Amino acid sequence: MAWHMDFYADTMLREDRATQLRQLDALAKVGLLSKSQPTTKESGKTKAITRYALTKKGWAASGYTPEMTCFAYGTARYLGIIPSRTKLIGSQDGAELYEVRRRSGLASETDLAPWARDTHIQAMFPEIGKNLAGQEFTVAVVRKDGKWLDYDSAMKTLQLQKSADAGNAQRPENLRISAEMKRQIDKLKALPAPTVNEIKKILETSHGVGQQDPWPIPCIDLPGIDKLPVDKRLSDNGLHRYAVAIFTDKPRGPYDRVANKTIPYLNVLERLGIVTKRTVKKVAGEGKDAGRFFKANIYTLTPAYKHRLGSSYSTCFPLGKPSIEFVDIQIAESDSFGFPNASFRYKLKVLYRQPPPWMTEPTLLKGWGELRQALENGMACEGEFAFDKKTRSSHSGGGSCWWAFDSYVENY
Repeated sequence: MAWHMDFYADTMLREDRATQLRQLDALAKVGLLSKSQPTTKESGKTKAITRYALTKKGWAASGYTPEMTCFAYGTARYLGIIPSRTKLIGSQDGAELYEVRRRSGLASETDLAPWARDTHIQAMFPEIGKNLAGQEFTVAVVRKDGKWLDYDSAMKTLQLQKSADAGNAQRPENLRISAEMKRQIDKLKALPAPTVNEIKKILETSHGVGQQDPWPIPCIDLPGIDKLPVDKRLSDNGLHRYAVAIFTDKPRGPYDRVANKTIPYLNVLERLGIVTKRTVKKVAGEGKDAGRFFKANIYTLTPAYKHRLGSSYSTCFPLGKPSIEFVDIQIAESDSFGFPNASFRYKLKVLYRQPPPWMTEPTLLKGWGELRQALENGMACEGEFAFDKKTRSSHSGGGSCWWAFDSYVENY
């Protein structure tokens, strides 16, 4: 949800870049992106930019894996074969192998996502029209015992059958096992599929609603965690105090995260009166800096904020109880070698609508962008899990959460 693309307004456009901007405008027109004209500073100068950002609708329409950085506009289906392009290319174990030329694509515009039916979208993205027209592919199929099978499935079935024939001959007890397995499978098939409401309850619980120790941890983190590193932590998690050291005479490279991320964030917190800074002349380094001494700025919380740390996590400010805003839930049922399976995948936001009163002070919200955006946007989460139809619970899967804005603390 923090995804965005920026373009300088005063840059001469090549034709390919102009085409890209027209495509982004089309995506913004149908609500998958938002378009704004903020300003940014570069080399001390203020520059106008055009920013395209992902909307909630756009996130719901995007792929579920990191490899699929795209908007899914429809699902292709089988549209038929071209008989004149089918030919016999071999035979094996009583099965005939054919090479078939088939057509796949979208049967009609009803197979398209509503936003992809927009004429401007189709003009900007001609691949949609190609799929509506249908595309041709060559596939291998097998004909055996009067039935057609795709090649991979036919070979797997044949290998399984050979293995079963070789290993299970003269073992009648396997017939009893198979019969019992069939009864168990029939029972599972008779169980109802998961409902959207069931999945929502599972996701609410797993993302902290009503839980004493919610996950993801509902906190605004202070520097000293992995994503906001410091040169040395001077307090431990077991104590309700906070102190970190930033070495002022340590050489730093251009990509040093302490210089690029942590120090600017600490400067914001100092201006707002959340942390205070004092300078010491000699602090021992650690890790790669062990055995060396540095001049350092020591940052600690001001008295007004010491008691606002979390009781369980002494390096962050609790945001309050979480609530869930569902963006997308997809439920699927499949049959693997006769065994029924169910699964679901989801996209949701974890929001913090009832923060501690001190977090809503206008001065803090205006000057502390991390806090303001955490309260406005929360966290984005997505994942995929299997569903046990007998226990009505989730299992064997995974998910992740990250701040749904351009955060100093990037992925959670």
